[in-house]
Amino acid sequence: MSARHRMRYRIDRAFRQAAAIEIRSKQEMQCRYCKSVLLAGEYTIDHVVPKSRGGLDRKENLCVACVTCNLAKSDMSKKEFRRILESNTPPAGVLLIRAWINYRMERRLQRSLKRICKAVGVDL
Repeated sequence: MSARHRMRYRIDRAFRQAAAIEIRSKQEMQCRYCKSVLLAGEYTIDHVVPKSRGGLDRKENLCVACVTCNLAKSDMSKKEFRRILESNTPPAGVLLIRAWINYRMERRLQRSLKRICKAVGVDL
């Protein structure tokens, strides 16, 4: 690898790291799709519009996703993937089932937390 390519790689890597930090803080460390809370190192950067469908490597097209959702989403659009997660029947495929379960459990946890806080009189 030439010096020019090494420098470009370092600049690209630095840009990706800075973009990841900005995206993580904007999303408050939640998976964009299943809304589960992500710890450091448990997330991936996903293209909202997949590169295979013309999506670009721009901050507007990048989001934080859990590994399960990112792998299950594959090259689907956000709308297609959301439709699968919100369906009442489990989808076909192991990764899609895991993402579907994560989404369902997170929604139930959030609803339970709201009910408990309301019952106790604590604002969330």
